[in-house]
Amino acid sequence: MTGSPRVVVGFDGSPDSVLALEWALAEASLRDATIDLCHVRKQPGTADDNGGVSDLGGEVLTQGLEHADRWSPHVRVAARLVSGNPAQQLPRIAADALFLVVGARGAGGFRGLRLGSVSDQVVRHAQCPVVVVPDPGTRRGGTRERKIVVGVDGSAGSEAALAFAFDEADRRQAELCAIHVFDPSTVQIMAGLPQADLRRLHLAASETLSSLLEPHMTKYPSVHACDEVLSGAPAATLTAAASGAELLVLGSRGHGGFVTLLLGSTSHSVLHHASCPVAVA
Repeated sequence: MTGSPRVVVGFDGSPDSVLALEWALAEASLRDATIDLCHVRKQPGTADDNGGVSDLGGEVLTQGLEHADRWSPHVRVAARLVSGNPAQQLPRIAADALFLVVGARGAGGFRGLRLGSVSDQVVRHAQCPVVVVPDPGTRRGGTRERKIVVGVDGSAGSEAALAFAFDEADRRQAELCAIHVFDPSTVQIMAGLPQADLRRLHLAASETLSSLLEPHMTKYPSVHACDEVLSGAPAATLTAAASGAELLVLGSRGHGGFVTLLLGSTSHSVLHHASCPVAVA
């Protein structure tokens, strides 16, 4: 499998990690990539009564391999069992991968907690794009719109998100919807502006958004792309816009982020509340 493009999946046997594996298998099929199925056990193997090492994680990986074979038998899957902190080991293993896929919540998570601590830390520290796959809830087994939604604010992070989103839309033959959201502080300023000024502000934002899409539309002429300028809380607005989409793509940090903050507040909030898979580029 050396030299093949890889998609790394964090797997612990939880329902969310099974959903992450299924998403990764579909993506690997689109890209002719291999799956690195990784289970990170927090404790190393211990000696059993026969002098061997007890299997702390092998059963979990066997479950994952069997599910992958049933779900997508043509995709090549390799199992990897390591010990340590999952939030540290998964980004290390996926450093040169196409991306890392994790469930929103692992086996140790509370039902009411939409995003687990491992997933949260993985997104913050991974060097490759990370896709977080949530429990679809009421949409389980239902169909989604063939649409990719991407949040754009003109930052370097959102430019990376645009490139990722267009590539995904092209591979999936999906529509792409690029959204810029006026944040609350801008909305507050807008509240006191005359209608003519508001129209000019929206028009300027729309023209800027269109110009950011233009080079990607040239590169991917088969992708039908649209753009929207919306107002409101960015995380809630993007989450609502992508509720029925196949994927929501965000940059790791937007214009408002500090350089030392690896995950912006909007991306962090979206990961906690999104009902569709979220890619952080």
